[in-house]
Amino acid sequence: LPIKGAPADKAGITTDDIILSINDMAIESSEALVRIVSAVPAKSSVRLKIDRSGQEQVLTVVLTPRPKNVPSPLPEIRDLAARGHPRAMATLGQYYRFGKEVPQDFQQARSWYARAIAAGDASAFSSLGWLYENGFGGEVDYEQALRLYEKGISVGDAYAINNLGLVYDKGRGVRQDLSEAKRWYERAAALGNAFAMNNLGFMYEEGKGVTRDVERARSWHRRAIAAGSDTAEGYLRQLDAPKGRSRETSGSRARRGGVGRHDAGPRLEIGPRSPGCYQMAGGLQMCN
Repeated sequence: LPIKGAPADKAGITTDDIILSINDMAIESSEALVRIVSAVPAKSSVRLKIDRSGQEQVLTVVLTPRPKNVPSPLPEIRDLAARGHPRAMATLGQYYRFGKEVPQDFQQARSWYARAIAAGDASAFSSLGWLYENGFGGEVDYEQALRLYEKGISVGDAYAINNLGLVYDKGRGVRQDLSEAKRWYERAAALGNAFAMNNLGFMYEEGKGVTRDVERARSWHRRAIAAGSDTAEGYLRQLDAPKGRSRETSGSRARRGGVGRHDAGPRLEIGPRSPGCYQMAGGLQMCN
C-alpha cells in the first residue's frame, strides 16, 4: 500500500496496482523489488510498468531518500480492510501472520485471508492454504489446503502452483509423487517464479526424482537469482563448498520468510527443514 507523500504515491500508484517491472526488469517478488530499487541512486527516475485493472501502464517515478521517520501504514491498512478493500485485508492477514506491529495471531490471519478471498483477492489463496496445511490458527486440513491451492492455480497464481508442487514433493495429503512435484515446479518456474526455480535446484542437487546433476542445480539457482531470489546465492555457495568442509545439508537449511509486496517484513529463522519453498500472499516465502 503506497505511503502518502512517498515516490509511488506521487507517481499516482494506487493500492490496486501490481508492479510488473522496473526499468524493464521483471518483478517476481518483494525481494526483487527491494533489490532493484536499492541499486538505483536517489533522485533518479525509473520506469514502472504496472497492471491496473488488467491494463498495462508505464509510469515514471523519481526515487528519493527514505525518510528517517516513516509513519506506519498499519492504520491506513486497517481502515481500508474495515471498509472491505481486498488487498488491504490480505495485507492485514500478513501482519497477524508474522506479528508485525500487532500480536501474532494465526486465527486472525486465517480470518483476514478468508475475507480477502471472499472480496476477490486471489493472492491470499496460497497464504491461507499454507496455514491450513501446517495447522497454524487451527487444525491441519490437507484437503482444504489443496482446494485453496487449486483455486489459486485456476487464476494463474504461480505461488499456488509452486505450493502444490511442494505438496507432492512432501506427500502431504496426497501420495508422494516427485514427477508430479517437478511438473508443478516447472510450470511455476515458467511463469518466472524464483522459489520454484530454487525447488528445482534442490531436486537436481539431491537427485530427488531426477538424475543428480549439480550443474543443472546451479543453473536453476542462477535463474532464481535473476528472478529476484535473495537465498539462491547462498545455495550456490553451498554447492561450491570444498569437499570435507562443513556445509548445510537438506536437514539443516533454515526456514525463511518475509512479508511480500512492497511492504518488506521481518526475516524469520524457524528451525530445520528439508528443501522446499512455499509461496504465500504477495510473494511471501516460507521454506521447510
